[in-house]
Amino acid sequence: MLDDLNSRPGNGEASGEQWVPGGDRTGDREVPLSTKAQAAVHRWLDGETPEDEAVLADTKHVEMWRRVNAETSRRRQVMTPAYVETRIMQSLPAGVPRVDDTTVAGTSTDRELKLSPVVAAAAAVGLLALGAVLGAIFAAL
Repeated sequence: MLDDLNSRPGNGEASGEQWVPGGDRTGDREVPLSTKAQAAVHRWLDGETPEDEAVLADTKHVEMWRRVNAETSRRRQVMTPAYVETRIMQSLPAGVPRVDDTTVAGTSTDRELKLSPVVAAAAAVGLLALGAVLGAIFAAL
């Protein structure tokens, strides 16, 4: 009654090969990474080397980063039209929104907690005694 929902063959019978978890890591990348070219491009992006060295190492990535930089600088100069700000400001309510304290259950600004000095001292002594008991229990462990 149990269906086998595993899409991979269990023992390699159907495909003729055994599946190993994490074994196919090369299929994750489109282009294999060259550490020398990657390091040269990173040094250029960090401003440590001139662009010519990066172009010699990896023309494709340098061109991609040039386009990214050009698009970024173009988008930095984009400004929201003035009519958009005007429409937003006109759509806001005229007055300051107010929340009525009586409608929110359990909240009120004119409630105060009144605690007498005797009750505060009794609470402090009780908490101190509780701390001493817990300390003795944990020290015995």
